[in-house]
Amino acid sequence: MNFKLSDKTVFAWHKWLGIFVGVFTLFLSITGILLLFSDEIDAATAPELVKVTPAQKRFPLDSMLSTLKQIYPQAILKETILNTSHPDHAVVTEMTLNNERQWVYWNPYTNQINGVRKSEELFMENVLEWHEEFTAGEFGHLFLFVVGLALLESVLSGLWYYRKSLLKVFKIGVRNRNTYLFNADLHKLIGVSSCLFLLLMGGTGTFFHWEKIERMLGEEGETPQPVEKSIMIPPPPVSRITYSLDQFTGVAAQNIAGFIPELITYPQVDESLSVSGDRSESMRLLGEFNSSALFDSKSAALKGITHREDGDLEQTMERSFEQLHYGQYGGIWSKIIYAFGGLCLATLSITGFVIWLKKK
Repeated sequence: MNFKLSDKTVFAWHKWLGIFVGVFTLFLSITGILLLFSDEIDAATAPELVKVTPAQKRFPLDSMLSTLKQIYPQAILKETILNTSHPDHAVVTEMTLNNERQWVYWNPYTNQINGVRKSEELFMENVLEWHEEFTAGEFGHLFLFVVGLALLESVLSGLWYYRKSLLKVFKIGVRNRNTYLFNADLHKLIGVSSCLFLLLMGGTGTFFHWEKIERMLGEEGETPQPVEKSIMIPPPPVSRITYSLDQFTGVAAQNIAGFIPELITYPQVDESLSVSGDRSESMRLLGEFNSSALFDSKSAALKGITHREDGDLEQTMERSFEQLHYGQYGGIWSKIIYAFGGLCLATLSITGFVIWLKKK
């Protein structure tokens, strides 16, 4: 007996998928648009912290380290964003103090601390957490994985149902005879116009959450092996740091052609410190700061140099999919395009709900 998928069944499936996924995609589209312009929002809401006035010469990074030792001697440093390519931005150091994450903003032209923000004060950090996991941790990733699958099925079922009249939506346009017809025409027009973007968001988002779920379960279903406590070396407070940041960034620049240092990651569970940044060969689609130099923080010896462009296929897919999902790889133009796509997704959620409500 041959099974035939009727248009009525596809439409019903599309409708119920839309009802389930609509409110979540509306939320995700809004938070996604905010994340696109996170740097701009951060600079606008806290200019006294984020923005600095460029001068001819910067203070050495070791001056920042010395300042941190004096003001926050017990702080555990995690990383420092140098903002080398953004001379009007402060240098930002993430640290842990009294078991609380904090961000210190240092003016490299005056050697002064602009201020400090705690985790709960970072609006965009909270938006990112809501967007990625609904602040629900592992369950949030699992739930959003299901939402991503539902979004993909909703787009595909809609395309299948309207397959015979996809191009007609551009000819018909949006009729304004009544509320139902207006929303139905707008829903179809936006759905067809933005279908590729929606598939991209659904596909990359689902892949992103599946990677998280896979890591929770352990690769190939295996339980991750715990790290031996005997080899865990707790990171030292900043007051006990003796190495030179300027030495590390200088050696990294000497050993990587065209290197621009942008990020310092401090030792956490071993003695390794890394200096990451970009070079002319860096592929923005693989993320920021694609080249890294790894050092032994005790001996200052260079342990190795890595470039993301040299990674295997799985690593390349993970990083490129994440960049494709968040849309910041193309500067302001990709942000504008993705923001328009996010508005399309939000409009689909709203018009879909109005259509369902009017039909009832």
